[in-house]
Amino acid sequence: SWGVLRSHCCDVWRQTCRGGLDWPGVISAPGRVHTIFAKSGTDVLSATDGVVLYSGKIKYGGEVVLVLGPKWRVHYYAHLRDRKASFLDWMNSGEKLGSVGDSGNAKGKQPHLHYSITSCLPYFWRADNSPQGWKKIFYLNPIKYIEDANQ
Repeated sequence: SWGVLRSHCCDVWRQTCRGGLDWPGVISAPGRVHTIFAKSGTDVLSATDGVVLYSGKIKYGGEVVLVLGPKWRVHYYAHLRDRKASFLDWMNSGEKLGSVGDSGNAKGKQPHLHYSITSCLPYFWRADNSPQGWKKIFYLNPIKYIEDANQ
């Protein structure tokens, strides 16, 4: 199972937060990212088998890890406190890649993880007329990975 749990999730995919959590700006990325609240230092485990494409620091995401998994899907983990995965490491599903933190533009805010899955190949049939509905051709709802990992 993951260090972070489904109950920690702010379901940005559906623009609602679990447990009445209030996070300013969380609905700025509907259909693209999940915000998972947890204590700083909580283990973040890889949701999939795959190779690490990037492990480093970026302006907004802070400490981040990108894992290329099956079906050409990139798993993005941001705002980590620390990273255990390095470039070109092979990650097994359930293997620790870092821990929850507040790096990047989350500095000083409630510790959390931003997690998303992006398909390198467009799924054109997923587009709809909702605001930013065209982005659904690339961004996949990652909650299934979280639910499967917690069973």
